[in-house]
Amino acid sequence: MFISDNLCDLLHVAFLHNSARKNSSSIGNTLMENGRLDVGQRGDSVIANWTWTDVPTPPTWRRLGNLGDRADGWILSTFVPPSFLINPIGFAEAGTGGIDSPLPQGRGKFSFTNYQCITPETERSTHFFKLVAHEWPADLIPHGLEMIRNVNAEDIWAMELQQQALDRDPAGQMRPIPTDEGVIRMRRLMDRLLKEEAARAG
Repeated sequence: MFISDNLCDLLHVAFLHNSARKNSSSIGNTLMENGRLDVGQRGDSVIANWTWTDVPTPPTWRRLGNLGDRADGWILSTFVPPSFLINPIGFAEAGTGGIDSPLPQGRGKFSFTNYQCITPETERSTHFFKLVAHEWPADLIPHGLEMIRNVNAEDIWAMELQQQALDRDPAGQMRPIPTDEGVIRMRRLMDRLLKEEAARAG
């Protein structure tokens, strides 16, 4: 469940996946305070979408997208049970249309969409498949893939620490904050579906 938690709460990108480490809290707080979070459900799918208008451009996106000082951003998440997630992510020059900005990739915009599937292997391990859809020019592909590899490594590090904390205190409870609404809805949905499955099994 840690991977699903991670991908339903993509605000963590501003804190965990940030090349300007010493400024990560400042950047994350700026995006949290100035962002809009829309959470909802469509059938048994959970949607948690963060969007920003005219905010300081995060350093990695500035570099890869050749963006200026201000940008519009989007980090969107759709969870389809039991373990499939769709995550369009990007930033574009402020005032150019956000996710619909016509600016070319690497010249005022950097974006991509992750299609991610989680398949348990054992009680304590899982397979994690990721397909990255993008329109990057050829010279940008190595840099974009390097960023994604780094993000994967940082996510693994964080989730391993979560597992270690749970191992130390199996009865420990989540302490949600207001921005965790997407994670909370996903967990409640999975609890309901598991109970319904158990009832059918008799």
